[in-house]
Amino acid sequence: MYVGQQDKDIKSRILQQQERNKVQQFKLADNRKGAMTYESYMQKVQDKRQTSYLKKNTENKQVQIQLFPDYSIIEDDLKENGINNYNYKLAIMKNAEEKIIRPTLIGNNINYRYGGSFAAFLQGGGRKPCDIDIEVEEGSDVMKSRDALSQKLGNRLDVKCFHENLCAYMSFLGILQSKDHTRRYEHLINIDVSNEASPQFSTSIKSPKEMSESFNNGDLVSVDDLIINYLDRLRKKPNKKNDDQQIRTLANEDDFSRISERIDEKVKDNREYYKQLLHYILFTAGIIPENYYSTSK
Repeated sequence: MYVGQQDKDIKSRILQQQERNKVQQFKLADNRKGAMTYESYMQKVQDKRQTSYLKKNTENKQVQIQLFPDYSIIEDDLKENGINNYNYKLAIMKNAEEKIIRPTLIGNNINYRYGGSFAAFLQGGGRKPCDIDIEVEEGSDVMKSRDALSQKLGNRLDVKCFHENLCAYMSFLGILQSKDHTRRYEHLINIDVSNEASPQFSTSIKSPKEMSESFNNGDLVSVDDLIINYLDRLRKKPNKKNDDQQIRTLANEDDFSRISERIDEKVKDNREYYKQLLHYILFTAGIIPENYYSTSK
């Protein structure tokens, strides 16, 4: 038994070395005319692995949970937005929200809304979201959200980070597969739950609770509030996530006065700084004239 295991280990090391040699070969060949590039080689390897994985699981009838019953449910999305890797992911995220997250949170009486780049993207923001940002009203709802999704998904839910009453970061594998097993696509769905009433998120901006604003389940954080959040982050960590570019894709000239009024309501101090920063971002993008801030006061 030991000898057999040893033979397997040796064979495995040989195969790994052969693959490393191939990778090195393609790296060196990247600049040769007509040679297969390293990226195309790795894509070919990945395709082969995925085909092998699907074949194995189909034969053994151990295909992972089909979160969404059929590939066709996202075909309209793909026809509208274009068939590419990210649009597959976005379509899966939207269906995860509709079929898993929304009914689970509502069924457990958790008041929530969507924020961050997920809400911004659905309202015209240019940054592609990597996760589904969920804001809850109460600190206790963070744990309730984690427990409800854990009950729904079992060990398929990976809780990467959890701070009681503050935030939880979780993920699960979203899978689309046609009934005849000929088409399959999967993406990791990341869920970021945060308690926006916590002062640890921002000491500069009033929380919805401080402003006596309640959530309607499934609502999106407004464009004005998203922009104020981006301005607040730019004030603390300039250009960490290209928030200035995100603001330019969300706002236009007609929005400046309205956002300024919202800054007066929502920002606790240094309100003029937020307005001046917003003016600078929009002016440098050619969205508003240089003297717009002074004339709009």
